[in-house]
Amino acid sequence: MGAYEQGLNMAGGCSADRKPGWANYLRSPIAALMLMLSASAATAEVIVTHELLEKRDDQPCKVKLRTDAGKRVGFYLSRDEERWKIEAVILANAEVYRRFFDDQRLSDAFRFTFALKTVTIGGQILKLQNARFLEVSPSGVHKETLGSFEFKELHNVAKVLDAMAKDGFEIDGLIRLDTTASALASFRSCAYETIGLQEGQHVETDFRAEFRMLFEHTFRIWIVFLATAEHCQAAQFDEAAVNNVILRASHAFYPGLSNWRKRASYRDMLNRDVAKAQLIGASEALKGCFLARPLAEKTRIPVDMAIEEAEVWNRYPLRYWPR
Repeated sequence: MGAYEQGLNMAGGCSADRKPGWANYLRSPIAALMLMLSASAATAEVIVTHELLEKRDDQPCKVKLRTDAGKRVGFYLSRDEERWKIEAVILANAEVYRRFFDDQRLSDAFRFTFALKTVTIGGQILKLQNARFLEVSPSGVHKETLGSFEFKELHNVAKVLDAMAKDGFEIDGLIRLDTTASALASFRSCAYETIGLQEGQHVETDFRAEFRMLFEHTFRIWIVFLATAEHCQAAQFDEAAVNNVILRASHAFYPGLSNWRKRASYRDMLNRDVAKAQLIGASEALKGCFLARPLAEKTRIPVDMAIEEAEVWNRYPLRYWPR
């Protein structure tokens, strides 16, 4: 198994049949973050209304669906910093969203991310690049509360659009929809036209983009545990090491002299993420400090792996060509 595959295992994996290797590291005070939803298989809901909404510059394609059970689901195509993205927004599932709070009644973003990593569309199991839950307290959860689920980069967006040609959309334990193909037909047509793809057109995997997304995910987790260890007085927050990782990552994911602006912008983004992750780490320290230092050390491993694989790709891209 190569470094890339090891990193994917530790970060939650790219394939649906792998068990998340983070379980080897995330134990004791945050073991609850690895728990999957305990809900039984949901009954398939039928789409009763669908509406393709007016185009906007930031969201050129968007459709809203309503099910026979009263749930609302939206699909949005957008472009974020040169990355195409499809976002699924699911409302009216307060019962499930209330499960993602800890004993201190704080929002458990880690648990939400780890529990909801894949979605089945048209019978195909696809990996989510991001899952977000925005409420900060159980009392704030209501029928308008939403969960956001993202597919990023052109090759992943193309897979989603292709899968949408067949019926079915399911996030295990959260929602299960039937009769989606006809309801999403206009969204697919709009997306293909906007992106400039033909239906069924194959899009090569952008490995550097995959390495970058793996890095971003694991980088945030590493910073959280560095901050946790600091607040637990188990270790000092190593700013020099963090700055070195950010600098190295910017060159690995945006190589070349012409990309100096992108590198600077990427470093700014990562530094903003550091500030947010430090706040999360401080709150994690309030829950417990057992294994704080070893977790801070272990979660560095996939961060370095993602950068190393991007550096190898930059030098030897043929290594990743299909054989």
